This record gives sequence, structure tokens and C-alpha cells, in this order.
Amino acid sequence: MHKFQELATSFHGRDATEVREFMREHPAEFARFTVARAVYFWMGPPQLTCGRIYLMIARQVVSSPAVAAFAGLWLTLRRP
Repeated sequence: MHKFQELATSFHGRDATEVREFMREHPAEFARFTVARAVYFWMGPPQLTCGRIYLMIARQVVSSPAVAAFAGLWLTLRRP
């Protein structure tokens, strides 16, 4: 993961070819990192200092508006 982060920070720089090479050679790992970053964006990164129940409740409170927004979008788009 550390190597991926180093490569991602230099994407716009001279190492862009190395980043593309990593994506080609490790597509599953790149996809996993991408999904994890999307989840962290919507739900926040995991925090090890909080209690488990507090963390579970906090994630539900933070992610509820996003889930409701996606449900509303889905309902809107599926109407003929």
C-alpha cells in the first residue's frame, strides 16, 4: 500500500508511467485500493482509538444521508 501511495502522489509528475505500469500489472490490487478510498470518502477512514459500538453508530450516522441520496437518485432514474 505504501508503494501505491508513493506512486499515486507522483501521478501528475514524471513517474506517471510507473503509476500506469502498476495499474496494468496489479489491476485487482488497484481496484481494491480504489474501492477502499471511495468507502473512506463516504464513511470515513477506520479509527482504532474509538470504541467499536461508537464507531459503528458514527459510520451509520455519517453514511445515512449518502445512502438516502443514492436511493433517491435510483428511484428518480428508474421512472419511465
